[in-house]
Amino acid sequence: MSVEIQHSEEIHDDIQLGRIYADSRPALEQAYANGASRDLRIRTIAPALLNDPTFVTEVADESLSASHIWRLEDNLYAAAQALFDDISKTYQGPVNAEDAALIGARTIAADLQGYLFPAAMLRERDYSDQTMVVTPFHAREDQRFWFHAGVLNLLNEAVAVTKVEVLAGKLPAIDAPQPPDPSLLYRLRHLRQEAYVFKLGIAFWEKFRNRSGRGQFFVLRENELVRETVAALLMRGYAVRRLALPKEGEAVDEDVDPGLSEKLRVALETRMEGLFSPSAHRALMTIAIERFEQNLKRYRACLARLTDWLPRSGIQGSKGILTNMILGPDHVALHRALRSNGIPVYGFQHGVTTEISTRQSRNVFIQEDTWSDCVYAFNDSMTAYCRHSGIGTDKCVTVGAPKVYRRLKTVSSSADDRKLWYISTTIYQGNAARLHRGLADPEQFRREADLLQSVFGRLPHDVIYKPYPAFRYVDEDPALEIAEQQRNIEVYRQGFDFRYLAGAARALVTAGATSTVSWCLMSGLPMVFLDDPDCMPLTPDARSAFEESVFLFDRSDDGFLDDLRQFLAQPHETLQSLWKEKAAARRRMIAQFISDPAPGAGARAADHILAMET
Repeated sequence: MSVEIQHSEEIHDDIQLGRIYADSRPALEQAYANGASRDLRIRTIAPALLNDPTFVTEVADESLSASHIWRLEDNLYAAAQALFDDISKTYQGPVNAEDAALIGARTIAADLQGYLFPAAMLRERDYSDQTMVVTPFHAREDQRFWFHAGVLNLLNEAVAVTKVEVLAGKLPAIDAPQPPDPSLLYRLRHLRQEAYVFKLGIAFWEKFRNRSGRGQFFVLRENELVRETVAALLMRGYAVRRLALPKEGEAVDEDVDPGLSEKLRVALETRMEGLFSPSAHRALMTIAIERFEQNLKRYRACLARLTDWLPRSGIQGSKGILTNMILGPDHVALHRALRSNGIPVYGFQHGVTTEISTRQSRNVFIQEDTWSDCVYAFNDSMTAYCRHSGIGTDKCVTVGAPKVYRRLKTVSSSADDRKLWYISTTIYQGNAARLHRGLADPEQFRREADLLQSVFGRLPHDVIYKPYPAFRYVDEDPALEIAEQQRNIEVYRQGFDFRYLAGAARALVTAGATSTVSWCLMSGLPMVFLDDPDCMPLTPDARSAFEESVFLFDRSDDGFLDDLRQFLAQPHETLQSLWKEKAAARRRMIAQFISDPAPGAGARAADHILAMET
């Protein structure tokens, strides 16, 4: 049964409900106003609800402990690898085996991840007892992806479910779930010459499409290193234009080879069995097979369309495609069509994470080597990873990080205004969780609150708290309220990326093996790194290098909070002196895990691309 508040239908009094799944307080208030009982217990993992005593709640994380999430991750990647190997070695059919294997592995290792946390929240009785799900409903697809109740995807066949969708217009206004961009003027302060060359050069060659200079390249998706490389090519007289692909049409209306679907079922079913309730397990299997078949149909439709389009596209004979991450089945089709026409795809590293992260490095099916013919990496560790992954190309070249990373050292504010900044990497997973975070949202909140109350709030000097600039719930993070209750903590609420803010800091604290670490390190500021064995831990090699080169604290150590507080309470001059003592080790670590020390990454990438053309 579906009761949708946006249609002004009231909840029927004769429905005897047992529980409510919800993650939004204002959505619940709308449900109560339309007849839902306040006595019903609310199952949730949303920190704002769990920390509001006016609601009767229970934590729905019985199967989301840190150890259980490790088990989910182990089995998910094992299933993806088994499917990849099976299709690669045994499949013969209308779809290219290499492409089908990659699409299948990504269906498991990437697409299915967003359903695992909601599936783990559900118990078997939720499929037979009367259960209500109260959820926000947004018209925008990106907002709906994050804020619409994930458990509903698993309860489609549960006849005893009452669905209450509350239109976004009846809820507090909320912006996009992703970080905002600062003003143009603010960004211009951080741009280098290459950014202007990129924009003006692309515009020039788009205007004069009948010319090709010394040869032409195309850009599909850009990042800082792509832009810097394009600028180098433009300065040498090459034409560079944006790749405008044909509009996506309908998926091929043909049955997928049932043998492929069966291979996915075999690879996934036994490895995921016992990790969820029986009904949630069956629902996951249905979702995985349906998504795999949809991805294969989309791939075939795109490949047919691209095969027809390429001869008249004007890109045949071009010197190559430069791009950032491309992972969808349509991108697999594009890569296949381009290779069939002798057009190479040059892939550019998205940022520093895989080479330092234990968890992210395990997902071998989404890395740069799987979607390009040659990878341009920031550092030797990433180059070695791509060369030995065994999935994609082994052509990988270290060129270094783009110049924008070094720009952090030159844009600064008055030294008297600088403070200690805590650059938080805590981001709740909400309704579309990703396993690499390693913790359910209630535990993420608890650990963040501990840091704010027991460490930063008890320091003798002021602290700027910068929350992660993205959000996954309609309700505000209760950690912000805790931070604002501390006499010495100021919450930075503008949401801009750290790259625009480094000049305002005196020293930094951050946590987790994410791309944030690279920006912090390249700022040159003293950095305290918090390594958590449950939540985005460093690889063993990176951990050893970090211990020698930065101030590293292990979250699992006895006395972690007290030790961290005592260390941060020292005068800044003491921290600066200790930081300088680690300078030589830090240079070695940055060269190995962050960036080749010499500037000019884009020029080196352009040199290599042009050398491959001769």
